[in-house]
Amino acid sequence: MSKQTAPDLDPSSDPVEDSGLSLYAYRIYGHLKHVAGPGRKCVRSVRKLASHLGMCVPKAAQARRELISKKLISTQPIITDEGRFELITILDMQNGETSKRISATERL
Repeated sequence: MSKQTAPDLDPSSDPVEDSGLSLYAYRIYGHLKHVAGPGRKCVRSVRKLASHLGMCVPKAAQARRELISKKLISTQPIITDEGRFELITILDMQNGETSKRISATERL
């Protein structure tokens, strides 16, 4: 009997999978995709991300910077009486291109 192997997958099929993200960045990206509204936006502080995902704050901050540097998300600071938050936009990586950014006035 010959040994069967899994079929080769097209490496260009998922740019996020192939981007070489750290485990922490990949986990945060998955969480953001899960909680983002229809405009691919959500408001999260680094502390809230860390707390929700069971990470230390410095590791969550490093992972968020990694996602920004790989152009998977963009952030815009929001400062309120309740604290400092980030308006996070998940960028469309389909075909290796970032999509048109949606204005901050649209629904979160």
